[in-house]
Amino acid sequence: MGEVYLPSVNAASKERSFYRRHGATSDPGDQAGALSALPDELPALLEVLQGLLLHVDELRLYGLSPCQVADLSRETLPVAERLRRILASDKTPLTMPRSPAERQPATCRDFALLLTACLREKDWVARVRCGFAGYFAPGVYEDHWVSEYWDETEGRWRLADAQLDAEHRAHFGIDFEPGQLPDSAFLNAGQAWQAWRQGREEAACFRHGAAVGAPMLLTNLARDRLALAKQETSPWDGWRAALPWEAGLDAALLAEGDALADAIDRIDRDGSVSRSIAPDQGLPGPPFWLSSHC
Repeated sequence: MGEVYLPSVNAASKERSFYRRHGATSDPGDQAGALSALPDELPALLEVLQGLLLHVDELRLYGLSPCQVADLSRETLPVAERLRRILASDKTPLTMPRSPAERQPATCRDFALLLTACLREKDWVARVRCGFAGYFAPGVYEDHWVSEYWDETEGRWRLADAQLDAEHRAHFGIDFEPGQLPDSAFLNAGQAWQAWRQGREEAACFRHGAAVGAPMLLTNLARDRLALAKQETSPWDGWRAALPWEAGLDAALLAEGDALADAIDRIDRDGSVSRSIAPDQGLPGPPFWLSSHC
């Protein structure tokens, strides 16, 4: 069943406690000891993680070609398995950076998940967010995943992007600290959906490669809602392939999106996580368009 979290009078505080604990995907399991020697300071921790992972779409930033990297899989792995693979290929401590060709191929979701796991292991309140980044191309919001952590000093959530190493920052002209993203740099999926529905942004600004517009926004709404329940991956990650790209979103799909965006907004505003969602509980579950729109 998975753990159940019921809201109380102090819902926001309980929500933060919920995000201090690992979920099934972020739990390092028997590899937790490998994380104990990692830095406690966020900038140094980010630098360590950047020496372990390599984004499969950005090989050119390191002068690499696909044939120079052993496995370019885009599969998001549980943190325990990711750590096993890192240490199986190089048994030196995680604090020792690997050369780019020797790093574990990954996507932005892997960077966000590993950072979130490290923060939770150090008793930080942290979670993974799915949405869109505005710092990879002018006027465009790219599909992206980042970590969000609770800043006790400022009393608010802040964003960190573990993928933004020196090569990324130089190539994309990024002048902010990857551990403290500006508020407007990344829109979580709920913010992005509302920006489109309220007429502040065009749907075409939101994309993942050739996947552009409202269906992409809807896909990330479902993924962000599950990530907030500590389900960073799910059996339904094929949503993007199932959506009606040519026809666009009908009234039922728009209503589904509005409901998901409202749920995300409530969690962000008042900590109204109703419960931890086990994979078989189905809230929000497999989106209904998998059957009605395929």
